Amino acid sequence: MTAKGKLMATVGLKRLGKAAAALVILVSLACVPAAIAQDGYHPAETPAEMALKHVLDLNAHDGNVTRNLFRPGTLGIENVDYRSVLTKALLADMSRQYDAIVLQKCGTRAHADGYCAWLVDPISCSQDGTDYLFRTESQTATAAVVSYRWKPDPQVSDQGVMGEYHMTRSGNSWMVDGIRCRTANIVFNIK
Repeated sequence: MTAKGKLMATVGLKRLGKAAAALVILVSLACVPAAIAQDGYHPAETPAEMALKHVLDLNAHDGNVTRNLFRPGTLGIENVDYRSVLTKALLADMSRQYDAIVLQKCGTRAHADGYCAWLVDPISCSQDGTDYLFRTESQTATAAVVSYRWKPDPQVSDQGVMGEYHMTRSGNSWMVDGIRCRTANIVFNIK
């Protein structure tokens, strides 16, 4: 806006009076998304945040997460190939931890179907949902740490951060390289 335009807007506001000016300010504040005002969380914006949203969206529509993570390509089920969005190191650590906890809690060495081992989804750190808000905690050219939480919902009491994701840039795309599920105290491939 030019200096003349700013001056005319100021004069216009003075003519409207204090009540009208207050109304204009309130209306403009109401247009700011509530998500931005809450600890810097917002809809996915950066390439790393959008990549994480893509992974969480894939995961939300995967009814066979355990099989697709640990036995990709199993016939007869809907397949989601996580190998293109999760690094080999992350998948290996998830598999190692899952084998150990299945043996301890489920009494078998084989990958159990379902959630015998964990009470939450090991990728989303939750049980369901798709309304995410993101915040990039740190980022370099090749690495980023992104956390997510649910959009505010008055019906839900726990609205804290669900997970923290260590992202790595591979070529032109971002992949998840580490997961910290804050709600379930589960950590994969983060030292």
